[in-house]
Amino acid sequence: MCGIHTLISRKSFQAPSAELKHLLYDRGPDYSGEAQTQIHVENEPPCWVSCTSTVLALRGGQVTAQPFTDVPSGSILCWNGEAWKISGEAVLGNDGQQIFDLLLQASNAKMLATESLVAVLGVLRSISGPFAFVFLDGNHGVVYFGRDCLGRRSLLFNSTGCPGSLELSSCPDPRNDSWMEVEADGIYQLSLSKSRTMLEYGESRGAIYPHLTLPLRKHSWDDLELAVSSPALGTFNRTLPSQGDELNSTSASVKQLRHHLRESLKLRILNVPVPPGLSQEHNVRVAILFSGGLDCTVLARMAHDLLPPDQQIDLINVAFENPRVIEAARRASKSKKQNINARSGLELLEAPEALSDPTAISFFESCPDRETGRKAFRELQNVNVPYTDTIAHRVKVVNLIHPHSTEMDLSIAYALYFAARGEGIASSTLDSNSGPYKTPARVLLSGLGADELFGGYTRHATAFSRNGFSALLDELELDVNRLGKRNLGRDDRVISHWGREARFPYLDESLVKWAVECPIALKCGFSKNDRNKSDIDIEPGKKVLRLLACELGMHSVAHEKKRAIQFGARTAKMENLQYASLGTCLSGPAFCDSSSNQDIFFYKGHDLSSLKTLEDGGSIYKDTARNNQTRPAEDILGDGGMNSVRLRIWVNPEGGTNGLEYNLVLAKRFQSKGYKIYLDFHFSDSWADPNKQPPPAAWPTTLTPLASTLRGYVKDTLVSFENAGIKLDIVALGNEIRHGILWPVGYADVDVQPWSATVANFSHLATLWKAARAGVDDAVSAGVPKPQVMIHIDDGWNITLQQRWFGAMVANGIPTTAWDVFGFSFYPFYGTAATFDNLKTTLNTLAWEYRKPIQVVETDYPAICNGEYNPIPESSEPEIPYSIAGQLTWTDDVISIVEQVPFGLGQGVHYWEPAVTNLSSIPSPQFPTPLVHTIIFFLEMAIVSRIAAKFNGYYADRPILTMMITNAVLGGIADTVAQSITTIRLAALRKPVGITKDDTMAIEIHELDRKNPFNTNDLIPDSKALPPPFDFERLTRFMAYGFMMAPVQFKWFTFLSKAFPITKSSGLGPAIKMVAFDQLIFAPVGIALFFTVMTIAEGGGRRAVSHKLRDMYLPTLKANFMVWPLVQIINFRFMPIQFQLPFVSTVGIAWTAYLSLSNAAEEGEQKSAPSSPNIRLL
Repeated sequence: MCGIHTLISRKSFQAPSAELKHLLYDRGPDYSGEAQTQIHVENEPPCWVSCTSTVLALRGGQVTAQPFTDVPSGSILCWNGEAWKISGEAVLGNDGQQIFDLLLQASNAKMLATESLVAVLGVLRSISGPFAFVFLDGNHGVVYFGRDCLGRRSLLFNSTGCPGSLELSSCPDPRNDSWMEVEADGIYQLSLSKSRTMLEYGESRGAIYPHLTLPLRKHSWDDLELAVSSPALGTFNRTLPSQGDELNSTSASVKQLRHHLRESLKLRILNVPVPPGLSQEHNVRVAILFSGGLDCTVLARMAHDLLPPDQQIDLINVAFENPRVIEAARRASKSKKQNINARSGLELLEAPEALSDPTAISFFESCPDRETGRKAFRELQNVNVPYTDTIAHRVKVVNLIHPHSTEMDLSIAYALYFAARGEGIASSTLDSNSGPYKTPARVLLSGLGADELFGGYTRHATAFSRNGFSALLDELELDVNRLGKRNLGRDDRVISHWGREARFPYLDESLVKWAVECPIALKCGFSKNDRNKSDIDIEPGKKVLRLLACELGMHSVAHEKKRAIQFGARTAKMENLQYASLGTCLSGPAFCDSSSNQDIFFYKGHDLSSLKTLEDGGSIYKDTARNNQTRPAEDILGDGGMNSVRLRIWVNPEGGTNGLEYNLVLAKRFQSKGYKIYLDFHFSDSWADPNKQPPPAAWPTTLTPLASTLRGYVKDTLVSFENAGIKLDIVALGNEIRHGILWPVGYADVDVQPWSATVANFSHLATLWKAARAGVDDAVSAGVPKPQVMIHIDDGWNITLQQRWFGAMVANGIPTTAWDVFGFSFYPFYGTAATFDNLKTTLNTLAWEYRKPIQVVETDYPAICNGEYNPIPESSEPEIPYSIAGQLTWTDDVISIVEQVPFGLGQGVHYWEPAVTNLSSIPSPQFPTPLVHTIIFFLEMAIVSRIAAKFNGYYADRPILTMMITNAVLGGIADTVAQSITTIRLAALRKPVGITKDDTMAIEIHELDRKNPFNTNDLIPDSKALPPPFDFERLTRFMAYGFMMAPVQFKWFTFLSKAFPITKSSGLGPAIKMVAFDQLIFAPVGIALFFTVMTIAEGGGRRAVSHKLRDMYLPTLKANFMVWPLVQIINFRFMPIQFQLPFVSTVGIAWTAYLSLSNAAEEGEQKSAPSSPNIRLL
């Protein structure tokens, strides 16, 4: 383990600051060295390269000086890591020197630049083990740097110094908050000379450092462009289990895991040098970060078997004094004592303070990790961390973990930081004599990696329960692919600060390769084949590791549940904060005040940008929940849970619509009613979206003045809102800016290839967006409260698009700290890939990668598609019907996906323009609709009259068919009556306002070509007094349902008449029994069947059926019990069997009309225009 630092400058040699040098020395206390060299560049100032290394000597028999230097070539190597193997062969002695020798051979002066590149990459790709490095090839003027493919060692960069400078370091300088992690995605190559032939290969990342003028390339670890192989981590095995597959204690995978883990431990714990000052009494060279859980206990047991008998192992178990937990315990204890004394008639004058109790140590002992630690092993080194200690080290921990900046980062870092300090109380049991102790071990083993490889997280079980092995494989493969993106650099910085090195046996390349290629059935126990065996009580997650624990004789440990470190050690919510929540951040190197942190706020909003224009045009809003009372739209929506409003702002719009003054009026109105305001900048005089981003007509057309104007406009706008007394909660700097802003200057093409072209293509967009972001800072400096800054992109389902887009912005110098919130649009008619599963993948992936709040800021789902003015689009979720119920289902599912984003980062949903009516979608009827209803009704009555006249004859010949036809016709009459009622009701509600389809006052609909169809009449009554056309499909469904159900009903009535025969002497009693059976058995099942069949017939799927039953079943069943018992007593008591079903169907015309109205309630709600169905959802 070492601390390394390299600074490349165009001005002079520059050493690290005193503070940074001290941090580097803390990592490597055994030696500190420096090296400097110049790289001469033709016709330009030289590059001054200054290197510093500190050494923690853990390999070889002596301390080896660093940096490694070669005077003839001027080459330098700063090495921080452990090369366990090179080209598959174990490394004996000092690994750094061997690697430097190989690199010198690969970069000798006799080789061409391209040959040297191939050879250097070959050496680096042949290394197995954790490492970070900086290598200067003095012969060719090239710097290589990077981290191993799993990112197990820290390396950060800072390029905000002088132009042309670059600083690389194991830990950040606390004086500067511009440090960023070097990604563990490849080997970076920086050319200091003019040798352009070196740049023919690899992926351009020249803009990743905004102030760096030197050309940069990245070569992926698994990139075979130069025919050089990397340490293979295997190809993920996606084979689904077969019927005979099972995982038990005799499975070969248990023995294979034991072998690979044993070999991994050998490399990491044997031949560890004697620590300085080691006493014979405590011969400890290795310690284990020990919670008592499965992963670390297996390591402890196997390490014990491998080490010589005279070497001891320290098990370091950390527990924190957490004021939140203590206060909760105090309240619970006080409440319990008060209850006891109240029962005994005593008065408790004062409850003793928990922290003054001589047994206050129990708060440490009650930490979950301490309890499991004692269960697993008797000897522990207890690291008890008082709250005062935590606060005293807080600033240092925050500085070390930078640029990571969430509350969860801090919680995890606390646990690792104090565990690595290794100071505590050594004891064998809780009651034995114990005393202060500091472990001399310089090697710390960690169990990290087992959960990712073997399915140990709760989300793995959730994935399996959701969609079986296919979903579980997806989740595991995602975990394996992002192992290199885990926060191991952060962990390395807090652990190494104490002059100790973390080693991860489960992340050994050979073990990872075996685990990746092992079939799922031989790693996890989710298969049904495994559940009938003797080990049924072993959890399925990490089952192969649990079986190994059993094989090692640790049966209790095999049953321990997974627990995250911050909860096991109780570092989570140390100050009663919501970790990973909105507003909880570590800004720069200093943590923000706890007073600024609040509970997570979930935005439930609507875009109401058009509301004022609509109202000015005569639109009104009726609330069906209040007997069709006319009310402001925001009040109706607010009753349904809306807590925020989205408003778009245009620069200089024609007529002032959506301009500054327009929005100030709306925002003040909404804020006065308690709604949060989210302002959506369009940076245009009209609509801006992925298909158009026209600049304001009065703005400049070249980059520099355009950026300046943009910056001033953002500042002035925010100041105007502040001066009006309006607080903006969120500002989106651009609307759906996938292709940039302010075209053509700010146009960006995310799809252009290769990646270097994409990055270059984004340069103008990045410049303009930074200017807009600077405008926000200018407004804040002028006294405006800082809003959350959002970047809003469309196609939220497309993870490839989002990763490339944000990657290109970061590569152009937009730091991830520049924006606070992701905003995405998600609509169902942008292709079959716009699915819920893909949306979930996008949101969850970005939450893992960026740890920022995420919102879906635009979504809707059509309720009416009539095919004429509102064409029927192809939905990406075809089982959801275009109806109010479908709209509810869609919105419910979007909200659920956002709510389930990892780390609580799902921040809200905004629904697109529920107040807008698309006037052009109103169809023209071909003839007066009431006449249609009347004609159909008389036709049905004529058929009924014909059947009634010859019913007995028909019944005698074909009783079942007669019943089926009779039931179908009567059902049709019932639905016709229901549709007629709806028509009359709508005619009464509609109020003509003299607007025609050709009226020029119609509002321009944003992106009509993309968001069409709109939700006709969500809230606004149609402007035409036209009833809807007759729904023949609905009539057919009802008649078909009656036709199919007639045999079932007839058989049921026949059964009841035989089971409870009615006689002259006994009539009422059997009738009551028949009614009881009918109402308690047939009615509940029949109503559920009705709504299920009708919803499916309408095109709905499982979710739509679920929503229909949830909303309609119980109300309908209650209404049934109010009507049908009395009707059925009359029917069963007085009607002959052949007339019972016709009687029920005849009386049931009114009832079936009620069912028809209930089943089509969403149509009635929509067409009566009172309230949006989205209100109930949000």
